[in-house]
Amino acid sequence: MSRRLMSQRCTVWRSLPQKDEYNTPLNGADDYQQVNLHPYPCRLSRKSIEANRGEPDTEIVEIYMLYMPAAADVQAGDLLKVNGAGEYRAGEPYRPNNHHTEVQVEREGSA
Repeated sequence: MSRRLMSQRCTVWRSLPQKDEYNTPLNGADDYQQVNLHPYPCRLSRKSIEANRGEPDTEIVEIYMLYMPAAADVQAGDLLKVNGAGEYRAGEPYRPNNHHTEVQVEREGSA
């Protein structure tokens, strides 16, 4: 995918558990550290939206495809922050012919 088509920027955040000398976690499960110092060029494309009725709210799951350079350091479970578009949880990255990186990402919310 051409970098011209990747008009957005995103940063990768990864859960990096820190433990003390007794192997006790020092940070919570939702503590993330920024992986890349410079944002990657990317392109976010909507794939689907699912709504599940529940009590008291309806849960909404938005699924997108995120396209990034082949060398992007992204792993399943990472938190991806796309400038101007929000935060997404990463699925398993796919690198077709090592040309670029495709990652299915999702965002959850309630209505």
